[in-house]
Amino acid sequence: MNIYRRGLALTFFACLLTHLALGKPIRELAKTDKGRISQTKQQEIRESVEEAEVELQGDQVRFSEIVADPYSAVTDGEKLLALSQREMFLLIDQSDSMNSVDPNPTIAGNHYTPGWTRWKSAHIAAQSLFELAISLDKDGILDLSFFRGGKEDRHHAHLPACEEFEAKSILDIDQHFDPHRGRRPGGLTPLAEALTYVYRSKLADLLHKSEPFTVFILTDGAPNVEEPVYRFFQKLVHDHRLDQPGRETLAAFSFIRSGDDERAIRFLTILDDGMKSGLDGSIIVDAQGRPVLTPGGAKIRKPRIAGLEKGLGVDIIDSKEDNILFGTGLYAGQENVGPLRVMYDAMFD
Repeated sequence: MNIYRRGLALTFFACLLTHLALGKPIRELAKTDKGRISQTKQQEIRESVEEAEVELQGDQVRFSEIVADPYSAVTDGEKLLALSQREMFLLIDQSDSMNSVDPNPTIAGNHYTPGWTRWKSAHIAAQSLFELAISLDKDGILDLSFFRGGKEDRHHAHLPACEEFEAKSILDIDQHFDPHRGRRPGGLTPLAEALTYVYRSKLADLLHKSEPFTVFILTDGAPNVEEPVYRFFQKLVHDHRLDQPGRETLAAFSFIRSGDDERAIRFLTILDDGMKSGLDGSIIVDAQGRPVLTPGGAKIRKPRIAGLEKGLGVDIIDSKEDNILFGTGLYAGQENVGPLRVMYDAMFD
């Protein structure tokens, strides 16, 4: 991960939370109740965006500058306006491991609620992200896709690797997670196939039109095969020149992890901290030069993959554990948490 960019990200988010605008400061708007955004705050966010739109009427140059470079936004309204111009997509892991027992991330401490699974953690994470999406987006619709099975899964190969839906309310989110309606976790994790599906269905057209977007991926584990995922991002950056000035923030992918699977942590760390500099077989280190470790104490070494040693040259991938949405776990007591923080980190961390 680029240390200079991380410093800019933290400075920018700190400014975002303290700069006063015409309405309530973002410090107030960003607060959630265990990841949930109240209807009052949703309305306040929408009003802040609308105020910024009125302020920029007739100044298309400034409007375009803010959308292309969110760092250029000055007021809270402009910052929210920049976010509101991004299309948001939600990609949800429906593989069998999502049935695993998981601590309830909405409760402080390593608290196990009877019957709580990673699937339930993904459910409440989806609710949180949906509330952010409808707060920022006038049409009040969030595109979500569930993925499982894939061509390598002999038990579920007859099913599509990815199923796409539109959510217009929290009830829509709840229904898609309802096991009584037939949606239960099962099968493998065809992440590369799911990313390719969403790219062909939605993202390619947006990139051709230079329209920004953020994809949130709720998952608990590593994919069936890792290399196709790395190559997906390499091709995306190359084909759409995302490493070129003015295009660095067009695409953002935020992986939000539930559970503590070691292989998943290793894989997502490589995506987040290794792809930009290149998959050259080196050990990933932190800002102080110390090796990054898995919870089990193992060093995380990047794979050496032909054609990927050079790196992406741009940071479009971020990963976080789901506790950041709820201010629990490592994020307990921190003020700068919630879906708004996750969305900014996806672009700048």
